[in-house]
Amino acid sequence: MNKLLLTLVVGTFAVAAGAQTPAPSNQMKQDTVQQTTQAAQPTADMKAAEAQKNVTKSKKHAKAKKSKKEKQAMAHESTSTAANANTGAATAKQAETNTAMSKADSATKKAAPKMGTPAADSAMQKASKP
Repeated sequence: MNKLLLTLVVGTFAVAAGAQTPAPSNQMKQDTVQQTTQAAQPTADMKAAEAQKNVTKSKKHAKAKKSKKEKQAMAHESTSTAANANTGAATAKQAETNTAMSKADSATKKAAPKMGTPAADSAMQKASKP
């Protein structure tokens, strides 16, 4: 118990002494920031030059100027195509085909045995075996 108490006191003293060490001065912080800024400066200059080059390229290319009627026609074409893509006779015929296939599939299914009968019990036992 005495050793534990002694260790606790010594540890507290070490923490208190360590907390009193001086923090780095403002000059050291400023030097670190200045060095980092100088190291990153060429990269920033290159990015700015590249961005300016891209702006110049984009200004050289003529942009398509469309009239209001042309824009309306493009919008009408895209919306009418999208709206009519899944409607009409083709979709109705496909729906009829799907309905017929579904009815044929349900006609071929076995009727479920009535629960509680010996036939149902044996069917359940067969189904439960892997």
